[in-house]
Amino acid sequence: MKFVINDHLALSRPPEGPVASHIVSFAEGLVSRGYGIVSLRNQVLMAVGFSKWLQQRGIELSAIGAEHPARYLLDRARHLRPKLGDSAALRHLLEFLRSQNAIAEEVKAERSPSSIEQHVLAYETYLQDARALSRQTIINYRPFVRDFLSYRFGGGEVSLAQLRAADVIGSSNRPSVKSSQSFVRN
Repeated sequence: MKFVINDHLALSRPPEGPVASHIVSFAEGLVSRGYGIVSLRNQVLMAVGFSKWLQQRGIELSAIGAEHPARYLLDRARHLRPKLGDSAALRHLLEFLRSQNAIAEEVKAERSPSSIEQHVLAYETYLQDARALSRQTIINYRPFVRDFLSYRFGGGEVSLAQLRAADVIGSSNRPSVKSSQSFVRN
């Protein structure tokens, strides 16, 4: 028996578990945001798998915590080869569930990171999810990105739209940075 999600996607059987009732609206949200059929399929299958995993462990929707997505991805990797975008798909699902008030908002750290740190963290996520770089490579890139943003924006708000090629060329004329030291302005 097929379970139709929308005009583009059908599952071989209805989804199970605590997220099951949200999967159709999750897929509709992805379509409205312009995701293609392959990405839509992958993200819906991730949602179906996560929901079934939660059910097998007796975890209710209201009990989903920050540790569950990582544990699910580790368990899943034992049976299925991880794909680029798996963690992003799961993150999209959790963001959707939060937007529907189906799960609690993630508890934020008391100290909010600076504008530079926020951009460095976003870049790390991009390198991990979209580029599939190793953790060590990402760690090696971090000081250069932080130093460049510090050089260009100082302690102020980072606006990537203000960056120009001359900023990058200008920073390459500065002394090389050996660790996480900041660039020195002339």
